[in-house]
Amino acid sequence: MITLAASGDTALMSSLFVVLALAGLTALAMGRAGIAAIPAFIVAGAIAGPHALGLVPDADQLGGISDLAIVLLLFGIGLHIEPGELGKGSVHLIIAGAGAVLGCIALLFPVALFFGLPWAPALAVAMALSVSSTAVVLRRLMQRRELRHPAGRLALAVLIVQDLAVPVLLIAIDALAKLNAGGDAQPDPLRVALVAAASVAGVAGLLVASRLVLPRLLRQASLVGSDEVMLALGVAIAIGAALATNALGFSYELGAFLSGLILGATPFRHQIGALIGPARDFFLAVFFTTLGMAVELAPLADLWPAVLIGGTLMIVIKSFAIGAASWATWGTGLVAATVGFTLAQAGEFSLILLEAAADKGLIDEGTQTAAVAIVVVSLILTPVPIALGRWFKPLLIRIPQPIWRKSDADGRVAEGGHEHDESIVRVVIGGFGPIGRVAAEHFERAGIHTTIIELNEKTVRTNKALGRRMVYGDLSKPEVLDSAGVRSAQALILTSPDENANMRACHVGRSMNKDMCIVTRMNHLGNGLRAKTLGADAIVVEEVAAAQAMERVIAERFGVIAPDNDDDVTGE
Repeated sequence: MITLAASGDTALMSSLFVVLALAGLTALAMGRAGIAAIPAFIVAGAIAGPHALGLVPDADQLGGISDLAIVLLLFGIGLHIEPGELGKGSVHLIIAGAGAVLGCIALLFPVALFFGLPWAPALAVAMALSVSSTAVVLRRLMQRRELRHPAGRLALAVLIVQDLAVPVLLIAIDALAKLNAGGDAQPDPLRVALVAAASVAGVAGLLVASRLVLPRLLRQASLVGSDEVMLALGVAIAIGAALATNALGFSYELGAFLSGLILGATPFRHQIGALIGPARDFFLAVFFTTLGMAVELAPLADLWPAVLIGGTLMIVIKSFAIGAASWATWGTGLVAATVGFTLAQAGEFSLILLEAAADKGLIDEGTQTAAVAIVVVSLILTPVPIALGRWFKPLLIRIPQPIWRKSDADGRVAEGGHEHDESIVRVVIGGFGPIGRVAAEHFERAGIHTTIIELNEKTVRTNKALGRRMVYGDLSKPEVLDSAGVRSAQALILTSPDENANMRACHVGRSMNKDMCIVTRMNHLGNGLRAKTLGADAIVVEEVAAAQAMERVIAERFGVIAPDNDDDVTGE
């Protein structure tokens, strides 16, 4: 930034200021009406872009930031998927998600043809609109406390499969563009096969080398104890993998996703995700605002009938396709229909796929403008199909289970099995020092489901080998607390000697779960009382605990009855 200012090249800084300021203000204004941030960013871009007010005359100078946003987004998807968990009792969920994506593409493709698109652009648009909005849907489910309900869990499973499908769809769009381009020259099949084999071998070698090197590198970084080092290495890994796969003839996104997937098998996944999260969100805000700048408002005046009809058809088709796939493979009629209505909108990845299709020359500017408008309108109207689902509930509840699922008479399909049994008491312990260790042992003997957050990688590795559920990361980071299961926990026990981290964790934990009990350790009474204002239900203050321990010793020695302490500030 200093270099830019010193050289007098303030264009990028000015553009960033306009983009971020307008995006933030627009999201703030639209957020008061219950509209999500992503469509607000796109609207802000359309207003600021060269086709409207012209506050940012050249959006191309922000192209590098947009590319980095997509790389970090795909890296984050891979990072949050633990390869070892993909096959654990998830066959039906994976089939439901895959069936939903394929069903949406199959039904949206003829609709796109009906609107006059050639087969290749029509297929590209159908693939783009087949995915739903993970950000908008999850936020809504969390706000309404429905994520633990059967429909919420099934919706989350379908969203995860859709996210996993995005790299595949990007590759498919690239292949579709090459196929559609055609050409007079006929390539040598043997040469094509050899080049393809060399590229695949190169990616395989990259994966093997990454699997051997990256965990060891991050383990050394964890010993330094610096968030800056871990953040720098995480971003470097994502960008480096993207560059490597691009050099091998594949997309940037594939490399970013694969590198995240590799790190998803390491204990560092939660901490890296927490550190990269703010940077990713910043770049994505710029990306979606920049994407909005490509939207020409004038042509939309002529395209609005197509946008209105196309958007309505998309919502109806996606509700049916996702609901049918869910009904056929997992849920009851009501649960499946609820999932279909919840995921009826297009998503943030739809915009990325449309941008990729436009860059490859598959769709023209007019088609992209109309498709982006459909995505934005569907995101804004997300509550509408959900409300319709509630209105039609008396009819939906009559839908029977398919014949091939009637053997699940115990209700496992509807309720999600024992893994999500709400009768199980779940406790998250932040910090695994002497206090955390004693607390964990007591909870384990009592049969309480315990998850431990710890920032010492060696401790995490050792206790994972002993069968404990451990999460490596900073207990004050929202992503780390979320990964540890705070949203469904009955209690959060903070035993770290770091008072500031405990206070931040109190505030973040309370915002995630209003009902759980939060108990935190504090060194001084003043900070303990402050922790109470941040969400702690009870505090254990070391200086008070020491005084009470001394009081008990004196009382026992001289036969004095110690006064009862009914305060919630205890030293026990």
